[in-house]
Amino acid sequence: YWNGLNDTGYPINVSLALPDGFVAEPIGWPAPERQVSPGEILDHVYYERVTLLVPLRVPNEALPGGEVVIRGKVDWLACRTACVPGKADLELRLQVVQSAGTPGTPGDPEAAALFAEARKRLPVAWEEAEGAIRWSWRDRFLVLEAPGARSLAFYPLAECAALDSPLRDGASEADTLRLALAGEAGPTDPVAGVLAITRDEKRIDYYSLSLPQPER
Repeated sequence: YWNGLNDTGYPINVSLALPDGFVAEPIGWPAPERQVSPGEILDHVYYERVTLLVPLRVPNEALPGGEVVIRGKVDWLACRTACVPGKADLELRLQVVQSAGTPGTPGDPEAAALFAEARKRLPVAWEEAEGAIRWSWRDRFLVLEAPGARSLAFYPLAECAALDSPLRDGASEADTLRLALAGEAGPTDPVAGVLAITRDEKRIDYYSLSLPQPER
């Protein structure tokens, strides 16, 4: 399960124990997919596997050639016809190196491919769309437009303003998506989530949105 809005289940939980001076940045969650189940149940999930990216800040006193040990606990829930909780205790030993390549890219080709695949699904700020996304409020409807797109999907974060029907309104087989606010939506809550824009069969762009509600 993704760490956004879900009708069932709970998201992957990662707890790390790091060496002194090392700091973990917020987890990079790749964009999920919509899962609609009988009974009008909407979840946002990952199929088969997912790679969560956790950037680490390395202290200046960590000298090249030294070894560090990173330990972690991971809990998750995996479902098909039934849901099965899982957990694991993990340990990773890494050597401190002075990297001349792209930061955060492992030297092992197989691991590097996993990182690259996950980064393709990381949403970027919608401002980076350079005008390819337009948004406007029409009464209590947020209208998202991506001219020329084949389809749009919106994945609400947990802190998103209450929407009238994420299941009904959260996907569109066109270049326009209309999200209706629910009556109980707090007036200061933003509409926050990930917008997936399908351009063609080989390209889907992901953008993070946090848009304020109009003044009432």
